[in-house]
Amino acid sequence: MKTGAWMVLLGISWVAWGSDSWVTDQQFTCDAEIAIKSKHIWRGQRINEDFVFQPGASCTYGKLSGGVKASIGLTDAHGRKYEVERADFFAAWTEPLEFLPKTTYSLGFNHYSFPRDDRAATEIFGRLDFDMNLSPSLACYFESHSADGFYLSASIARTVQSEVDMPWGHPLLLDLGAKLGWGSGNYNSKYWGVTEAQVNDLVLSAAMPLDWKGYVIRPELSYVGAVGKKIKNSTVYGGDNTYVYVGVGVSKSF
Repeated sequence: MKTGAWMVLLGISWVAWGSDSWVTDQQFTCDAEIAIKSKHIWRGQRINEDFVFQPGASCTYGKLSGGVKASIGLTDAHGRKYEVERADFFAAWTEPLEFLPKTTYSLGFNHYSFPRDDRAATEIFGRLDFDMNLSPSLACYFESHSADGFYLSASIARTVQSEVDMPWGHPLLLDLGAKLGWGSGNYNSKYWGVTEAQVNDLVLSAAMPLDWKGYVIRPELSYVGAVGKKIKNSTVYGGDNTYVYVGVGVSKSF
């Protein structure tokens, strides 16, 4: 990690140490998940066009959280099977924003490792989540490792619930989401070979979480499409600019 990410990590630690709520909010929880997806698409970028296995785990202590997630190719789409193609690490501090009701902010960093290509990237980020209709969220990521560029995202989400319980004793839920991403010129130059700022990707998703004996089984369907004209015309990822893929995950909280 470069200096920017270490500064954010130190800042998170300082906020946690100085916060009065840190003393009274020491609840330790963990979540673990495994998922299989028919494609691996990240911010509109096709990392793997075939099936991948994605395990992950995260823990939260008070308002400090951290975790890791990996993606492992299940086919020889890249000439090598069962290889870790991407590993993500993150840490964040999250709490309500005092001067803005129904708003939560997060500060943290992400570190991405791409072993197959011998690449890595580190980001510092800030995010605002609004507790209102459609649960809007705004995030800003600054990659301090090599791109020195920004990726911004705006998202909304809604959960639709059936009025009656299903035979397994829980109502049927449908999680709907949409996200729009924008990249600065420096960011796009590194990832897309495009030197201009562009609206990068549109993501539409639908998932149906099912509770079963303390586990959550989550089948999902996602659409990802390039938006900006030059992003659409980029050939860095083989010239494709729209993807539809499916997946299923199983998670448990401890």
